[in-house]
Amino acid sequence: MVAALATDHPAADELEPLRVILASLNRANVPYCHWKSNHTLDESLRGAVDLDLLVDERYARGVAAAAQDAGAKAFRAPAALTYPGVDHWLGYDARTGMLAHVHLYRKLVTGAGRLKAYEFPWADTVLSTRRFARAHDVYVADPSVEWLLFSVRAMSNLRARERLQARFGLGKLPAKLRTEHEWLAVRAREHDVHRLATRLLGRDIAPGMTSLFRSMSLRSLAALRSPVLRRLRPYRRYTVLGELWHGPLKDACWAWWTVGRRYLGRPAPPLLARPGDGVVVALVGPDGCGKSTVAKMLYAWLSEHLNAVSIYFGTGDGPVSWLRWPLRTALGLRNRWRRHLEQSAHAESRADAAAGFWETCGRTCWAVAVSYEKRCRLRRAHDARARGLVVICDRFPQSQFPGLMDAPLLQRWLTHRVPALRALARWERAPYEWAERHPPDVVIRLHASRNVVLRRKPTTADDAERRIAVARSLNYGRAARVVDVDADAPLGDVVARVRRIVWDAL
Repeated sequence: MVAALATDHPAADELEPLRVILASLNRANVPYCHWKSNHTLDESLRGAVDLDLLVDERYARGVAAAAQDAGAKAFRAPAALTYPGVDHWLGYDARTGMLAHVHLYRKLVTGAGRLKAYEFPWADTVLSTRRFARAHDVYVADPSVEWLLFSVRAMSNLRARERLQARFGLGKLPAKLRTEHEWLAVRAREHDVHRLATRLLGRDIAPGMTSLFRSMSLRSLAALRSPVLRRLRPYRRYTVLGELWHGPLKDACWAWWTVGRRYLGRPAPPLLARPGDGVVVALVGPDGCGKSTVAKMLYAWLSEHLNAVSIYFGTGDGPVSWLRWPLRTALGLRNRWRRHLEQSAHAESRADAAAGFWETCGRTCWAVAVSYEKRCRLRRAHDARARGLVVICDRFPQSQFPGLMDAPLLQRWLTHRVPALRALARWERAPYEWAERHPPDVVIRLHASRNVVLRRKPTTADDAERRIAVARSLNYGRAARVVDVDADAPLGDVVARVRRIVWDAL
């Protein structure tokens, strides 16, 4: 018989996928529980932090079925951070637009930070003593069992610097550990802790664990570390040499991925990815429809949990390649010089004289640089998709309407009498044709009215009408799923609609 446990806060703002999954597990009497960090259970159910569920491995299929019934989808962690018996599920909450992340533990794998160096055979003990939290309708670990697991994890996670500080009586217990210990200490019972420690760790270690329960400090935690870890040696997943190799390797991978994501713009882990190929999503439409704004918000939403990469295919104020940067700088200087000429005497004749050969050379260099840039970004999108990432494209190359909306600029030279210029035009057009042969998986076409476009972008009415007509006429073939979205709606409604489309495509 499972006892009930009162929690501190009433249920509020819980994400719908999590409520559906937990309700399904409760109805099916699946042995599960939220086994760690129950002091943040409210935050987990609101999607602020991940939900860690331990389940009897014999019922894993039932849990997967419950997750699928809730609309959740399975994702994979990078190979260097994949642990045996741990699955990842994401669910989409339409009301809040948030993603809910469920860590599903089929084995009790934990300890030693990212290494997860121990696989404890205590899952039956955790599940047989679980408690039902009425406020959230979810089973949680018994506080005494949770405290024992928490203290063992805290010992294995102590870094060398912290152990050295404890040896000389320096340093304090990290605030995160202190908070969780205090939360558990008022809910667990000392005699249960002593009984569990005697059964799971040994009679000689139980008194020390009881003293640690009464008062936890960095020094007392470090003092018990060696005897406890010696007792847990049979449950280690690595040898000593294996741990010395895999531990620093995982930390190095994590550091390299972080540097790549933050400073090199690389679509790298350690976030989740799709089990197979990724998805390329392109946002297209006339200037002023909000493509860049929606793309930024979509990337920020996805990158909280998933490996996502944002790629800009335009030539405006977005990211620029090293080859096009000096040309954009020169273009700005030229525009300022032309404005100066237009304000001076004989401006028209002098401006005409400035045009001609050098103007043609500049535009040709610009077209070549843009084509090279699009080649690189298309290759990056293709590689990211092959690795299971979600690719968000702000605009997408097309060759159906030359000279407009990310199309080739040297189209007129395809029939030029000079062979070199014809060859240059074919080279410039190649990435645009490749993009049409390999369209995005999902094309989100943002439609904006002429008045909205004119209000957001300084242009003429005829130009706005032409671009709107081109955006509606673009054909991406049968391989792409094209979805039309009204960009005249409030931004929040547009973003919510786009999120739903992308989630359905994952």
